[in-house]
Amino acid sequence: MQFKSHDWFPSGIVTEIERTKDVSDNLSKFKVHTKHGTINMVWPTIEPTELEFWNNLKSLIDCKEIKSWGIASKFDFNKIDAVDKVSDGNKLIFLLNGEERILAKYNPFLIANRETRLKNMEIEDFAIKILGGLKLKKHDLILFYEEQMNDVSFEDTIKNLLLNSDMNDLKTNLIEIGKLLGKFHVKMNENLAPPIPEKWNERLKRLEHITSSNTLWRAPHSKFTEAIWTHGNLSLNRIVLDNNNNWRLTNFEGNPLQKLIDSTVRFPAIRDIASLYWSISKLLYQLGIDDDTIENDIRRWLFEGWSSAVPKKWSNSDSLDSHKGGILIWEYDYALCELFLDQAFTRKPNLHTTNRLSNVTRVQTLMFKNRLYSALSKITLLCGFLLFFAWNTIDKNLLLIGVFIALIISFIFKKIYQFRAPRKW
Repeated sequence: MQFKSHDWFPSGIVTEIERTKDVSDNLSKFKVHTKHGTINMVWPTIEPTELEFWNNLKSLIDCKEIKSWGIASKFDFNKIDAVDKVSDGNKLIFLLNGEERILAKYNPFLIANRETRLKNMEIEDFAIKILGGLKLKKHDLILFYEEQMNDVSFEDTIKNLLLNSDMNDLKTNLIEIGKLLGKFHVKMNENLAPPIPEKWNERLKRLEHITSSNTLWRAPHSKFTEAIWTHGNLSLNRIVLDNNNNWRLTNFEGNPLQKLIDSTVRFPAIRDIASLYWSISKLLYQLGIDDDTIENDIRRWLFEGWSSAVPKKWSNSDSLDSHKGGILIWEYDYALCELFLDQAFTRKPNLHTTNRLSNVTRVQTLMFKNRLYSALSKITLLCGFLLFFAWNTIDKNLLLIGVFIALIISFIFKKIYQFRAPRKW
């Protein structure tokens, strides 16, 4: 079990590894028991870092439980003469060299076929093209992608623009990325579902428990936070340039340990915005840029591009109201996910993550104090309507003036309440 020492293996939470019935002579199946539940995984007898694994891939394709599709059904894997691991965090991505050069991603943990489901929705206008793959039942065991001629990510671009203080190009690029993400979300609108705040709050409860975060936050969520298939685990480095120098989304597989958190697959579109916001603030922290004005501008430009492309109901003030959750609750969700992954993969917790989580109580205190203005707005509105009960005892002109003043004061308190909400970008 050499995989136990690999970066992609969640050794920080594993309690026991149980070998079960092999899929084939070349592919072993395991139950990985963790502190938080059990996940299934498959691992080949020959490591995928070895050329021999790819040369013998036809033996897997011939297995009854595995189906090939796309390029995997006709590709001559015997002609691969070199394999190079592409550095991409905890992912197993390889560049296969031969008569053709393609990228291959091996997915050891058995999860639902998220990427191929999205491919069937024809997202090539927004995403790096998937050429084919191997499926083990509903699981995408291996996926093949067209090779990218460059390795430039949006994170690299933003970093360079920030270091060179090129704010004009920074604004242009962020608006473009916002529009790109918005177009993807509009496509996902074909699988629209009503909000599921109960499940989203249960998810937060689960994350708080398994991370021992010592935080507590729930949100009612607006009726406009409709549920779609989002990217799953978006960040600045998951937006890359294609061979025609156009920005594309990539790596839609989601969280590989998702099963240990929950089974929710649909979220509001603003979850992806929150993921990018989190990625932006993390990058600024790494660069030592402590400037709220710059961060607010970056967030605003990204949001402007996105909101210009999506249905207005997703970007209206009610959907983005932080008192109802808004983008802020999904940044919190992302912070908890990152803390969980740091613990699972035995990484030192990022100070950016711990600092943001320690700030949750302050934000909640602010929103709690803001409720006073919401209460005053409702009370003055009620007083205005109660005045009508005195229609026969008070001068009607004075009564109407009183009602008008009550409505104005109620409106002012409501605006103060909305104004004091944490920012949407």
